[in-house]
Amino acid sequence: MGQLGNGSSVHSSTPVLVSGISGATAASAGSEFSCVSSSGALKCWGRNNNGQLGNGTTSNSSTPVTTTAVAAGNYDPTTLMGGNQETCMKLADNTAFCFP
Repeated sequence: MGQLGNGSSVHSSTPVLVSGISGATAASAGSEFSCVSSSGALKCWGRNNNGQLGNGTTSNSSTPVTTTAVAAGNYDPTTLMGGNQETCMKLADNTAFCFP
């Protein structure tokens, strides 16, 4: 399902570079999906059957997609946490936001 974020669905026994990510400040992983705060945006990849990627679809992605659930710059990129099928973060106004 593309959980490695490198555009492939092939398993790897060694770490692989995630496609298109630079300047990462925080990362989180859930069940079959991951998210990274990178360059002022939240990007997620992997399984998306319940909207885990936060981009308004339920289509899986083997490469990072920009999350539309949270406006750019409205969250603290160091407070990202993933759960089973959700991602949570602290917003700039000290409130919390989770999706899906």
